[in-house]
Amino acid sequence: AGLALDDPAAKRARTALVATPVHAAFHVSQTPPPSTSPAVVALSVVAGGGERVSGLVDLPVYLVDLLFSFEPPDAASRARLSETCTVFAEFVVARRQATLRLVESRGASIPVDRVVQAVGRRSMLTELDLSGYAELTPGAAGKLAGLLGGSSRSQGLQTLRLRGCKLLTDASVRSLLTSCPELQVLDLLEIPRLSNQALRVHLPRLRILAAGNLGRTVLGERSVAKKEAVLVVHQQSVSGATVDTRLQQTKFQGSCKFTPGLLQQLCAVPASWASPATAPPLTHLVLAHCSEVEALPELPPTLRHLDLRGASSQCPGAELQTWAPLKACVHMESLCLAGNSFLGSAALLTLLRSLPQEARLRALDLSTTRADHELLRAITQLPATASLTHLKLANCGTLQNSVLAVVLHGLRNTMEVLDIAGCKALEAPFSEVAPALPKLRLLAVGQTEFGTPSAIDVTRRTLRTLAPLAEAIPGSLDLFNGYSSWPPTLLQFVRRVVVAAPVAPPAPSAFRRIR
Repeated sequence: AGLALDDPAAKRARTALVATPVHAAFHVSQTPPPSTSPAVVALSVVAGGGERVSGLVDLPVYLVDLLFSFEPPDAASRARLSETCTVFAEFVVARRQATLRLVESRGASIPVDRVVQAVGRRSMLTELDLSGYAELTPGAAGKLAGLLGGSSRSQGLQTLRLRGCKLLTDASVRSLLTSCPELQVLDLLEIPRLSNQALRVHLPRLRILAAGNLGRTVLGERSVAKKEAVLVVHQQSVSGATVDTRLQQTKFQGSCKFTPGLLQQLCAVPASWASPATAPPLTHLVLAHCSEVEALPELPPTLRHLDLRGASSQCPGAELQTWAPLKACVHMESLCLAGNSFLGSAALLTLLRSLPQEARLRALDLSTTRADHELLRAITQLPATASLTHLKLANCGTLQNSVLAVVLHGLRNTMEVLDIAGCKALEAPFSEVAPALPKLRLLAVGQTEFGTPSAIDVTRRTLRTLAPLAEAIPGSLDLFNGYSSWPPTLLQFVRRVVVAAPVAPPAPSAFRRIR
């Protein structure tokens, strides 16, 4: 312990203790004298009594843990302690980090056995991030499950990220989850062929669940015939031209098979959450491009973020007026319904109206949906959506200049990020539809008349006047930053201000000009 404080006296004491057999009892002092080194007072050797040991390296585990609790937290001190002996080195490695990430090692071809060994050496592990580690096999996952569920773990794993581990199966994922009953964050994105069976595990503390595929639509067997249909919306633009907006889903192999049963499992609580204490702790749910999800149950009041992009959600038909799956979501902040092409505009409006008045949405994504002018106008009037800061309407073929003007005017004081890419019914110039937008930071205008090579400069000049802090992007945006962190952070943009270095005055000329 003296090595950690660079105390010469403590170093000599430590050398003598390790090298000489002692008959000792250990006592921890909570109030050491001011003149005494904490490292020396932390470990007092008292003659007589106690357990016979041959040195510090032979102490019981709990006493060595107690000794390490007095260790300064800086990495340099831990490194010096680990150099004293192999026993201390093992303890330092096991307690050095509560997090193991392989994100920065992608493409390094790390052997699976090395990863398993690294997990086994960390008894304090609370976060395991294997995102992008495609070499993880079901057999290796079974070994990890055995290590994570071992009795030597002082606390259970709380965060598990397996995004992109494409070799995993339902059984291997379920074995991992069974060994992590304290799990709070689970990322299963970009793993094909998973189904509800992978999550048939009781996880009472689960707050964040992400599954499916962010990059493309994944289809289940039962939805193939349905999804091959093409929904065509004909919208007449201001100039009289007819815009053909095709909402088409393409069949892909290797599909996810999550069904509404998973939603029922995650949200199943008796008495419909009569008491907040009985509500599930789920706050963030992402089931991206899981086309088997067709029905929405009543969602829990704890939910803050819901992403069902690419789902096959459908309204219950005759029960449309009483359909209110979001009526309990008083804390809802972000909602993504992009690509839900089977929900008509009336169903989308009913869904938004089911949000309680106490809810305050910050982000809403209705890209590639059948939202019409009635729904878009209502966005600025509904209590839950009247203060949106992030709005994505990409590929909404019904969005015209007149409707966009209403949306911008209604959200002019709160709008920060707006994505209207692919809305081909819009017509330049942007100045005809936009009011002053003091908080606007990002405007995505790809594949619109606002973003053509001949009009993008005009749009940017307009923004300098109406939204001085905004930047026009000739593309589309991801409101949730690809879920690079949990909980997800909304897309932000800070304009870089380049301050020019002061220019030194020119040196005085050696010659004076004479007239």
